[in-house]
Amino acid sequence: METNTGRKTTISISQKTCTDINVHPAMRRESKIIIHDGWEWHIGKVQNQKELDEVLQFLEIELTTVVDEVEYNTTGKIVFYNVSKNINNPCGGGFWSIEQLQEMSKGQRLKKFKGLSNGSIVDCYIGINENTVDIYRPNPNAKDVYNKMEHYEELNYRKNNWYL
Repeated sequence: METNTGRKTTISISQKTCTDINVHPAMRRESKIIIHDGWEWHIGKVQNQKELDEVLQFLEIELTTVVDEVEYNTTGKIVFYNVSKNINNPCGGGFWSIEQLQEMSKGQRLKKFKGLSNGSIVDCYIGINENTVDIYRPNPNAKDVYNKMEHYEELNYRKNNWYL
């Protein structure tokens, strides 16, 4: 399933973060490392270089060319990189069963990971193609596949792990 959303995945890495509410929103940055879907939307949370290396290995992608470099007093230098495969979210309203996931992924090699669906960390899947990585998230109303973590377990997971 070669999905093309028209958006190009990039990863930006900044020298520092800035969450000061007195600073213009364009000059703020909550994370040093951000995976972008077309520069705007954040695909996931990656907290440090070790986690970035894990994510790149898991997704079977690598940083390629530098797209842009900017520098702000609030964040320091930010470098934007292209990646070797585009990351897509092709599944619209989410899958309702493992059988539907297998049908939607059309033979892609699937890998399970912890990711966001409707604001909660749940079991999600990626499908890997030659040029893309597709993220499949469960529908929040699908009780058989949408299994949320307990509140404190999720808070701990978000604090100590990457997620998409």
